Amino acid sequence: MEIQPHRAAFAKKYCGDDVFVNPPHLPSETTENYSIRVAKHILDSVPGLDRGFDVVIEAAGAEECMQIGIQVCKPGGTCK
Repeated sequence: MEIQPHRAAFAKKYCGDDVFVNPPHLPSETTENYSIRVAKHILDSVPGLDRGFDVVIEAAGAEECMQIGIQVCKPGGTCK
């Protein structure tokens, strides 16, 4: 997940199987609703990913990124 398209392209080229550019917030959308929407988009975009990722590493420290990371981590998975 990345907000800058050029950084997402770099990640896709060198190390990422699946890379996502965050969509913009909708008007009056809460951080929680935004996180739910983005997490659903990510999970729906990866074939065979029914329950979530085994491991999620969140390195930005932004509230919405932490929420998205928790939501895309499968039950019993690891979110760091």
